[in-house]
Amino acid sequence: MTTRLFKSSLLQIFAILALVAFRVEGAKLTGETKQWHTVTLSFDGPYSSEAADVNPFFDYRMDVDFTHESGASYSVPGYFAADGQAGDTGAKEGDQWRVHFTPDQLGTWKYSVHFRQGDLIASKPIHEYPNAGDRISGVDGLSGSFEVTTSDKRGRDFRNPENGRLVFNGKSHLKYSGSERHFLKAGQGSPETFIAYYEFDDVRDLKGNFIHRYEVHGQHYDEAAAPYTWKNGKGKNLLGAINYLSQTGVNSQYVILTTLEGDGQDSWPWADPEDLTRYDCSKLDQWNRVFSYMNSKGLMLTCLLLETENEQIFDEGEAIGPERKVYFREMVARFAHLPAVSWIMSEETRLKDLFPADYNRQRIRYFRGIDPYNHPTGLHNGVINGMDFADVPEFDYFSLHSSADNWTQANAKILFRVNEAKWRGHPWVVFYDECVSARYGVPPDSQDPDHDLEREHGLWGTFLAGGGGISWYYGYKNPHNDLNCEDFTLREEMFRQSKIAIDFFEEHEIPFWEMESRNELVDSGLCLAKEGEIYVVQMDMPTFGKIQLFDDTEYEVFWFDPKTGGDLQKGTVSRIKGPGSVSLGRPSGDPERHWVNLIRATSAKGAAKSSESYFDEEGGLLVVEAEDLPRTKNWVVQSQSNGYTGDAYLHWQGTDSPSEPADEVIEVTIKVTSPGAYNFYTRGMEGVAWVRFPNASKIHAETIDGWIPLGGIDESSWSWSGKKGSVVQIDFEEPEYYTLQIAGGSKGAAIDRLVLRHSGVSQKKALSLSAAKSEVGSGVE
Repeated sequence: MTTRLFKSSLLQIFAILALVAFRVEGAKLTGETKQWHTVTLSFDGPYSSEAADVNPFFDYRMDVDFTHESGASYSVPGYFAADGQAGDTGAKEGDQWRVHFTPDQLGTWKYSVHFRQGDLIASKPIHEYPNAGDRISGVDGLSGSFEVTTSDKRGRDFRNPENGRLVFNGKSHLKYSGSERHFLKAGQGSPETFIAYYEFDDVRDLKGNFIHRYEVHGQHYDEAAAPYTWKNGKGKNLLGAINYLSQTGVNSQYVILTTLEGDGQDSWPWADPEDLTRYDCSKLDQWNRVFSYMNSKGLMLTCLLLETENEQIFDEGEAIGPERKVYFREMVARFAHLPAVSWIMSEETRLKDLFPADYNRQRIRYFRGIDPYNHPTGLHNGVINGMDFADVPEFDYFSLHSSADNWTQANAKILFRVNEAKWRGHPWVVFYDECVSARYGVPPDSQDPDHDLEREHGLWGTFLAGGGGISWYYGYKNPHNDLNCEDFTLREEMFRQSKIAIDFFEEHEIPFWEMESRNELVDSGLCLAKEGEIYVVQMDMPTFGKIQLFDDTEYEVFWFDPKTGGDLQKGTVSRIKGPGSVSLGRPSGDPERHWVNLIRATSAKGAAKSSESYFDEEGGLLVVEAEDLPRTKNWVVQSQSNGYTGDAYLHWQGTDSPSEPADEVIEVTIKVTSPGAYNFYTRGMEGVAWVRFPNASKIHAETIDGWIPLGGIDESSWSWSGKKGSVVQIDFEEPEYYTLQIAGGSKGAAIDRLVLRHSGVSQKKALSLSAAKSEVGSGVE
């Protein structure tokens, strides 16, 4: 299918003359001006229509610069919005021009409008052609500002301040911008025709076969979703389906925007599928409401721009021409404001087989240039010739389509692509988005109530390979398949088991983004490891084997049931220690079942202690090795610098905070049996750390809200603070349990040892490096 662009020179001249005198009064701002929320600016601009001679999609270009008080800025494309309410009115004409923006910082944002008209100007990006065409008088140059405050959203909503935009940061998993957390995907990969829904405007199946109604999900509609409906309550079944998926733990939905000439032939953004230059304002507005609701319910939009059958429909097959450029721009303008969207250039792309290899590179480079937020962008492979994506370093993730007929190859296939990124020096996230062959996928629960293969090999096989996640694909031979699935409850058990896996990693604070596949460490199974600290192991059933350890670190061994979830369990072996090949024992439950092991270093290497444990002062002396303190994210156990005592030391890698304590705090209990006056010392180097004794009787030192700054005397070598002029005296008037808190300070500061010395104990004895560390007790009374 090809659409050629015809323009009348005379009409263009008259249009330009008419626009020069056009005036507007300002912008209308809608939406909540909060961090991660969509702020929409609408402008009264030139009156136009979807079918106007001067094409509003090709011959106008509106971009708005948003600049934060810090200097951070975004250039965001706008679009023709008909009457501004097209989703409800079905309007095809009007004078409203619109831009969506999602602020990522609190404070003052200023905006400035650039609005120009000219032949095919929308295909000429503003950063390359800032002065193309003619100014739209009265709109071009408009400016203003607004204040952004903290979001009130909580839970899985991506507008939650702790969530925010999903970004690719050069690691193996996407990251939440609002925190240090990373994202594991357990999404729905079917139906690919998800938005071929009967209540969207002008929806039809060109094959005459099937349009979705999702009637079973009307019962799952939540009245709180009313703002996302259209035309007096349309969309409830579809919104109910999204709400249901969210409740089951699904966190991504796979959507192909354009299925023309493909398997479905039922979804497209144009007013007429025969004319790729005229966009459907009302349908796109309705899509935007549904996609926004997805994000509010914690589902990332996995957005496939095209599929293999139609990736060449634009510009007579040209690599990157005006039609494709405007298509990219329209989709970015309307949907890039979503905090959680990942773009896929094309499903099952075969460009390397059929066309020059540089086509993908040209297209993705152009797309990146117009997406202001730099959302994760990738490609989905076709199975012919096993297309090599590593020669396109501009993309962030690999969306894997597998041709295997069984699940047992999943881990190896994901691992190959994860390792390929390392070999090529091109990091990417690997998603398993079309599992096993197109024929089968995941059957309904009625056919496979346990989903053992999918769980063990697909779900955990992906996670333990270091993959970024999985989307469940339904296959074309199954009932409720990849094209006609109407009832998502039919695979609820698969969703439930997926949520169990996600919860396992999150609730036990497993740093999966810092771990890598080390299957060679176990004799029969899969292993994800951060060596020396933590391992997640899945042994092949029914054999329970051994793990290879390379040092004498002590580890706790836990067992987890990935099918039913629940608490971690102890097995026949509760602790192990290397070096060597060490048995993990057996679980307390059925040994024939599928189990997962969590193997975590004990406190000797910095693991957090039980809240019931304490350091025991004896004879007026308390000596604590820093590596025995509870572990936090930015207090990192290290052993690179020479001269430390014990096994290691703690190194602060958080924010530089020498003038006030950082927010991240280590807290421990100490037991004082000999009350009186104590001097406190730290052995450290490279700057300041902060300590506090919140329930001590009295502190004789300069403090900030009780916090005492302490640092090594010699910044480049180990030395004691708390000596000579920097004496810190702490009074403990009663034999009691007291709290010691430690906060980060100077970035790079290191702590090796902490000492409390009673006035009756000599300083020489207390600070001797041969002084034995204090015992750790348990059971605080």
